Amino acid sequence: MSELPRAAPDFALLDQDGEKRSLQGFLSRGPVVLVFYPGDFTPVCTKQLCSYRDLGEDFRELGVQIVGISSDTPVKHKKFRDTYHLTFPLLSDEDKSVAKLFGATSKWLFGGVTRANFIISEKGMIVSEHVDGVPVTHQKSLELRDVLKDLKTQGVL
Repeated sequence: MSELPRAAPDFALLDQDGEKRSLQGFLSRGPVVLVFYPGDFTPVCTKQLCSYRDLGEDFRELGVQIVGISSDTPVKHKKFRDTYHLTFPLLSDEDKSVAKLFGATSKWLFGGVTRANFIISEKGMIVSEHVDGVPVTHQKSLELRDVLKDLKTQGVL
């Protein structure tokens, strides 16, 4: 990955309800954590996204929005979101073009979406990134919260 901070590429994808959502639209309401993950209903992805859901109040208090992205369809995202009562949008990157733009694809997954978090300031700058090299690990919710707190303290968010 290149040096931080750097400009985040804008994009527009369909969410779990079939509504087109853009990064700029999210950023108009504050900083964003883009959470790229391999797939709905898989054990590690489910654990990761549910842990982020469980710390949702902490993220909201920090003024940060969580947005999940995988190559699953909007219909599958809706079932996943409803089944696990996720409180944040899930975006469908079926051709993996947005994952490629951010560098969130993996040779381990044969070009599939890997687990990666990108923290983007309200100004559209990527100020932190965490890309997992192995598909069975993920950034823990408490670790993500602590990174966000540090960025907030430093005045980056």
